[in-house]
Amino acid sequence: MTNQWREFEQLAERIMAELQPHAQVKWNDFIYGYDTEKDRQIDVSIRASYEGKEVLTIVQARNRNTPADINSVGEFASVVKDVRAQKGILVCRSGFTEAAKTYARNIGIELLNLHDAESRDWNLDIRLPILWIEEAPEGSILVDFQVDKKINIPFSHERTPILSLDQNGKQLIDLWQTLKNLWDSKKLDRTPGRLHTHNFQTQLYMMGMGLDKSQTEQWFPINNLRINYIVQRQVYLGFLNPAECRGIWSYLNNSFSVSYLPLGEIPKKPDTEWLKIENPGVLSVTANATIVVTRELILGFGTSSVELDNSVIWKE
Repeated sequence: MTNQWREFEQLAERIMAELQPHAQVKWNDFIYGYDTEKDRQIDVSIRASYEGKEVLTIVQARNRNTPADINSVGEFASVVKDVRAQKGILVCRSGFTEAAKTYARNIGIELLNLHDAESRDWNLDIRLPILWIEEAPEGSILVDFQVDKKINIPFSHERTPILSLDQNGKQLIDLWQTLKNLWDSKKLDRTPGRLHTHNFQTQLYMMGMGLDKSQTEQWFPINNLRINYIVQRQVYLGFLNPAECRGIWSYLNNSFSVSYLPLGEIPKKPDTEWLKIENPGVLSVTANATIVVTRELILGFGTSSVELDNSVIWKE
């Protein structure tokens, strides 16, 4: 294809922009050369700011059928020096000779290839390791209140006390949704394997519902509502061959970095081929790809006790 070289350069621009979304990435740039005293054509330029300093990276993309050699690295290194770039990236579809890799490593030139799963020409054999983490808080809901007569405490279909923000039950509290919102917003401690307590006393004004002997609703103030829970964590390891994925392969590090992976490509749950990691704290994954971490959060609170008058305890 006549314009394939241009498409390869533009793919490099697209992937670099995905990897550095806060940088200014430009295809077919022209940058002044201080040694040649003329503008140099640059396939892709990347301008970014790190700790208040402007950093220029230039990329040369070669869509060629043979590996780039030591001369290609040397020629590109001279361009990096000429435009005073802080970093140079040389991309070649067919890879690099061993001599080129050695030379590039010694002079600080990065050697890459491009991967686009949807392209016949630039589709590499990539398997992404996936770490699947399931975190499930399990525990009990405890409610403290005082009443001046004997009542029964009914439970909702979700097996929680019936609570309201007013005195007549018109503003019922969805306790499960409240817990889920706290969990999703990371206001609940997620440290696994430890007993946690979360107290609602200063966060919500609540009334609880009880039934007297005639089954009439009686609303009374809740002194305190708290949850005790332990986060159970399970970790699984699997591999994915994505149908849609873009990224870069580093020849010097033998690693792959994902720039684009749609959520639809990530499985909704581990299958039977995934390996359960019994001790994730010492897990070491050696793989030529970026590890994609997913999290499945499972809310699993159960009601086990309600405290009455701080002395009488109802148990399920």
